[in-house]
Amino acid sequence: PIEPNEICGTADLIRFGDGGLTVIDFKGEERVTPAAENLQLGFFAVCLARLWNADEINVAIVYIRRDGSLEWDRARLSAWDIEAHAARLQVLHARLVASRATVAAGGIPDLTTGPHCARCPSMVRSAS
Repeated sequence: PIEPNEICGTADLIRFGDGGLTVIDFKGEERVTPAAENLQLGFFAVCLARLWNADEINVAIVYIRRDGSLEWDRARLSAWDIEAHAARLQVLHARLVASRATVAAGGIPDLTTGPHCARCPSMVRSAS
């Protein structure tokens, strides 16, 4: 269980090495937001920067192709980049709190769909 003001997640891999801290997210062949702008990686970069007092965090998305080969999308986030991700997370959290309040009052929150919803079982699909 998490508290109302907490955001949780599980990183696929965190590497502590000579090049600094690196958070890696493994994906299949379906493309996601590039590593430098990826909110999931940004979240972990903020967590690592706060936990380890780091000014830079390396992030990477590793696409695992059907033939077993790997494709890397890497970025090095500066302190400025990390703070920009922290600001995005704060805005997202405020929207989540507002949506919970709307639902608690019997309303329907503002919902936005996109390609990330393709396999969501909650999506209503119409017959064509």
